Amino acid sequence: MCVIVLTLALTGCGGSPAAAGSRTDGSLSAVEDVLAQGMAEADAQAEADANPYSAYAPDSDKKLVLTPDPYDFEDETADVTAAEDTVDPAEAERIERETLAAGTEGIDIDLTLLSSTMVYSQVYDMMMDPEKYVGKTVRMSGLYTDYYDEAADKHYFACIIQDATACCAQGIEFELTDDYKYPDDYPEDSDLITVTGVFDTYMEGEAMYVTLRNARKG
Repeated sequence: MCVIVLTLALTGCGGSPAAAGSRTDGSLSAVEDVLAQGMAEADAQAEADANPYSAYAPDSDKKLVLTPDPYDFEDETADVTAAEDTVDPAEAERIERETLAAGTEGIDIDLTLLSSTMVYSQVYDMMMDPEKYVGKTVRMSGLYTDYYDEAADKHYFACIIQDATACCAQGIEFELTDDYKYPDDYPEDSDLITVTGVFDTYMEGEAMYVTLRNARKG
């Protein structure tokens, strides 16, 4: 009896480690699955961080390629626009002088097409060397002014053109045709006016003056 009891006790101890071992193997398998899943998720997150334009769809193991943000890039057109806006001053002056020389609508010299700097320079040249402009049709814009000479009982009308800084000015007289009656058809002092007429010179005493004859507004 004692032998039988001892044998049964030894058999029970031998079976117990086997069962425990089996449960342990099952636990290790579950832990490994959890660790593998965690590592896979960590790898996916690392790849997503490295490539912001890719992601994993929820409930799917297939990678989705996302369209990059269309505004997430440097504006390369800014430099192009800046380059287009940058014009060589000498080239700009050449273009303006060619435009001036070409004339428009039968007008030999159209000062209204020039910049404030160029138009002042052109008028200055017309005042300094008027003979080469005599007979040319000129259009100009500027501030209207008039002067009445009581001794001569005569009105003088002029278009004042300022330079770019508005600190200097040149005036060219004009004589409107008889279609315009003074003062009804004339602007107010300092109004902006555009006139077109034929460039000419005249003498008063020993002084030479310039004027636009047969001028019209516009």
